[in-house]
Amino acid sequence: MVFVPRQMLFRTKLERWAELDAERNMHLQQIADNTKKPVTQAEGNAATLRKHLRASVTVSEERGGWGTPPEIVEVSDDNIVTLFTPRGHSSSAAWCVKVYCGDLEITDIPQGSCPLRLKVLKRYGADVQLGEITKWEDRFQPAASPTFAKGGMAYHATYGKPGSSERRTLYAYAAKDGSNSFLLEASTGERVMGNNEEISKRFSVLQIEYEAAGFERSASGTGGSLHRLFIR
Repeated sequence: MVFVPRQMLFRTKLERWAELDAERNMHLQQIADNTKKPVTQAEGNAATLRKHLRASVTVSEERGGWGTPPEIVEVSDDNIVTLFTPRGHSSSAAWCVKVYCGDLEITDIPQGSCPLRLKVLKRYGADVQLGEITKWEDRFQPAASPTFAKGGMAYHATYGKPGSSERRTLYAYAAKDGSNSFLLEASTGERVMGNNEEISKRFSVLQIEYEAAGFERSASGTGGSLHRLFIR
């Protein structure tokens, strides 16, 4: 009979326990991996957008492209991204749009200085007008809550797509106090305030976007205004 020292037996048991623990942990990890919830499209898109916070992106949607590349300013825990367009050369007023990340298509191919291209399938809630601010951090300033007292209709236009019942409209309202200030409302949701030159430029840009999307002007007309709009 072979005599095995007690100390060696104890060490052998410890080694066996360690092997069993390692094997158990491996099986538990396999179970966890197999039962792990798959990443949804919204979660995957949100993760991509978080890597590019505060970057400007190219955006398109069925209603047309966006004139000014908006900035990714927030991505919430429930996968809602906020896209902010500041007041600038191509936008006479600042505004922001929220989109559920599951309603986005992301192309990870840069375009100019924009690292991503987004296609918005559906907006989340109403667009928010932010006045004349040029930075997202200024959104709580008084200038971010503009008001406009509507006067009469200064110009209106309706657009239709051949072979479709889809319609789009543009309405420009004069200021009630007769000042050189107008409100431009588009059926696509955009709402812009500015003087006659700014509104005329934005009207033209939107009209070009409509025509590029296959729409044609079917009706239009002018109204009363003390300040001329340069719309053709």
